[in-house]
Amino acid sequence: MAEENKNYHLFYYYPWRYMTGIFLIIIFTFGSFFFIQEVKLTENEILDLGFTLLLVILFFILIIQFMVQKCQLSIGQRGLTILPGKTVSTSEKTLDIQWADIVFYQMIFQKGQRILKLKTENKGVLMIYLKQENYAEIWQILKTLIPEKEKI
Repeated sequence: MAEENKNYHLFYYYPWRYMTGIFLIIIFTFGSFFFIQEVKLTENEILDLGFTLLLVILFFILIIQFMVQKCQLSIGQRGLTILPGKTVSTSEKTLDIQWADIVFYQMIFQKGQRILKLKTENKGVLMIYLKQENYAEIWQILKTLIPEKEKI
């Protein structure tokens, strides 16, 4: 079970997926410019190629946004629940984080969404999206359970 949670964490929290999308967009952009310079195209063909390139870039942006949205829904759909065993849990998965494993914590307010950022010893950095009504309760629990820990 711990191995499954670790894989879940690696898929959702590391920024390789953003870098991959940006890298592909750059490759398509420069590749199309070199193609235009090598092959003598008419004005209509250049416009068609530019329109196709724009569609490809928009497609990659939509894919990246879908991945970000999926991350938000799977982590913060029902907010954060503190179980009696002092384990952090979400609606779909138990992340199995003990309070003793938390190295740093920070509460972030970004684009109208409250995010709890936890840095743990064995799972890396977790971004947990919170519901509005859970914010005060979670912040009190954090300040009570982890008073000696520094904030990020």
